[in-house]
Amino acid sequence: KTAREIDQCLRLNGWDATCKKFKPEFAAELSELTVGRYIELVAQHGQLDPSTAYGYAGRFRRIVSGIRQIKFSGADKLTGRSTPSKWRLAVDRTLLNTITPEKVAEWRDAYVARHPVGTVERTKTEHTANGILRNARSLFAKRVMRRLLAKCPNLALPSPLPLDGVELVPERESDYFYRSEEDARQLIE
Repeated sequence: KTAREIDQCLRLNGWDATCKKFKPEFAAELSELTVGRYIELVAQHGQLDPSTAYGYAGRFRRIVSGIRQIKFSGADKLTGRSTPSKWRLAVDRTLLNTITPEKVAEWRDAYVARHPVGTVERTKTEHTANGILRNARSLFAKRVMRRLLAKCPNLALPSPLPLDGVELVPERESDYFYRSEEDARQLIE
């Protein structure tokens, strides 16, 4: 009898209405968690230094902005005030489950491909892309997720998480890597 009711409701009203009627917790599983709300939760419960969380959030927003092609400039991007800009509000409204590892990898490849291989600009861009990915990945670190889920046990997170399995760009030798010109043995002696 229930299966027939579900089938009829599905045919008449579609998936969303059927899921809300017959399995209301399914709506939470679908996760209407936005990028902005997730960042707020991490800032509240992730036990990160506020300036660190702010930096991580900025890098993740940059990735989301690139994926969703959200582009603003001037005061629409950076207001210079404590109120969020139009750009940030647009990025923060993005559903977290729409940011997949595949899309992040595509963003990374497009970001790096802006410059020809073997150029100084390409090397700088590779380092920048890796820095952005490392920072954004830290919002989803295991220790942060443990703390977050301890405070919000019913939080429905997308699976896989946005940066799961996204590899960094292989970095070539450059001036950014430290090379010591001192002889350690001589210093010890």
